[in-house]
Amino acid sequence: MTEAIIQNALHNELLTSTTLCVPNYTPDNWWECDLWHVTKSGYGIEHEVKITKSDFKADRRKCKRRLNRTTRTWDSYYKYEAIEKAGLECPKNFWYITPPGLLSKDDIPSFAGLKEIHELSRGRFKIVVIVKAPNLHKHKVRESVIEQAKKVFYYRYWDLRKKHYRKN
Repeated sequence: MTEAIIQNALHNELLTSTTLCVPNYTPDNWWECDLWHVTKSGYGIEHEVKITKSDFKADRRKCKRRLNRTTRTWDSYYKYEAIEKAGLECPKNFWYITPPGLLSKDDIPSFAGLKEIHELSRGRFKIVVIVKAPNLHKHKVRESVIEQAKKVFYYRYWDLRKKHYRKN
């Protein structure tokens, strides 16, 4: 099972509860999300697809460097710490989604949820919640963030379309 297959199946599952769903998107001041979406009630949700246990373990080390304007030095900024602080950039819910049995309940950090994707037959999938993701905050996604995501999606679409027509 590939990341793209999981993203597509998850998108199909979210169709009725989302207003915007973008794969491999990086919101401002955040990390790339395998699938980022905005619910109909305006909350940002992140789904992180994990195919291997080593990929999951590497998540703890995701780090960015930011300029500290007070000290004028570069600070390391870890994703796990950022999620635990639940600032405005952070999603309201953070989910891991994996093939069945890859992770156990004990593997999942307290700020995250776990979903498994089960292949039923002929390209049909069922997504099962193993650990419910807690609400990390009550902040809705700012309209400017939604508009930026739409712009990114718009340009991706036209880039793909141009590549398609160059091949033909």
